[in-house]
Amino acid sequence: MISRPYPNELLSSWLIRHSIAHGTDPMGWIYGIWGEWRAWTRDIDRTLPQEQMIELVRFSRLSVEEMSSMTLASTLEKFSEKGFEQKASWNWIIPTGRRNRMIVSGLQFCPLCLNEKKIYFPKHWRLSWHTQCEIHHIALHSKCPECGQSFSPHLIDYQNPIISHCTRCGYDLKSTLTTPSPHELLQLQSSIDSICNDSTKCSLLYSLWGFEDNTSFFLFLRDILALPRMIAKHQKKYELWQEYLFGELRYAPLSTKFGFTFDMLTRTERETLLLIAYSILQNDRNNLLKSFRYADITRSQLTDRHFPSSPLLQEIITQLQPPPSIARNRAKRARSREPYSADVVEREMNEIRRYL
Repeated sequence: MISRPYPNELLSSWLIRHSIAHGTDPMGWIYGIWGEWRAWTRDIDRTLPQEQMIELVRFSRLSVEEMSSMTLASTLEKFSEKGFEQKASWNWIIPTGRRNRMIVSGLQFCPLCLNEKKIYFPKHWRLSWHTQCEIHHIALHSKCPECGQSFSPHLIDYQNPIISHCTRCGYDLKSTLTTPSPHELLQLQSSIDSICNDSTKCSLLYSLWGFEDNTSFFLFLRDILALPRMIAKHQKKYELWQEYLFGELRYAPLSTKFGFTFDMLTRTERETLLLIAYSILQNDRNNLLKSFRYADITRSQLTDRHFPSSPLLQEIITQLQPPPSIARNRAKRARSREPYSADVVEREMNEIRRYL
């Protein structure tokens, strides 16, 4: 018996649920669908190759639309103008970092959701702006607190098909200690979800910043999540910038190394950046510009070949002062273009006349 997916369910969640319901495990169930194709060594939640999608539709007798709706590509295409390359990283998707069938990170979980009668994994557990459970208002987790194994329900076997148990040490993940969610993170998370699905639901945010569509919003959000790490390269200016935003140094500087994108950071690191972004979004572009000027942040300190990508932030940054050396050079050039006075010209001509 093949059942339809739950609302907002991940493809891997649907496959794991059906393997358990049919008395097998995810490995055996996948073999029955795709044979030797090694689905669990890939991130099938992002998207499925056309050949495997056709096989899955034939096997399940569900529509292509239903199957595609369980992929993360169906969420990103609502606001992303870029194509989705299989081998490239995707913005806003927490990467799994697979090593064979093992995953290093990727799927988050809520301990209380794992205690529900109907257990499944929603797509937003893979979205990097999600750090909190919207139902139970607690922080999400991604690893077993006992042994550190990443949450890997696809590794369960038919002898112990309990999704809520760690597949390495057997620890009951429902017992994971919970942390209450800050209301700011819940509010921002909900607002981003609303914009992702329908930009008109956040008309106030749109009017404050003048976003043209949800694509421009997500470009701007991406940039302001990177801002703290850009500014933290200059510690004193970072402290002054936070002083303007919060009245104090509320958040210690995060790593300024950009090898890890926002999506690759830990949950606690993403929480810090999201809280700073929340404060920025509660104001307007003029206040952001004032915060830069208060901290004496120059234009060059906020630009490199990859940043910013948002036209809105580019517009704000161009209003900042250029670096001192550039400003001095411009002043010199400006002075050299000023005409000499009549007295100076006459004095110079008298010097020349001596040699005529």
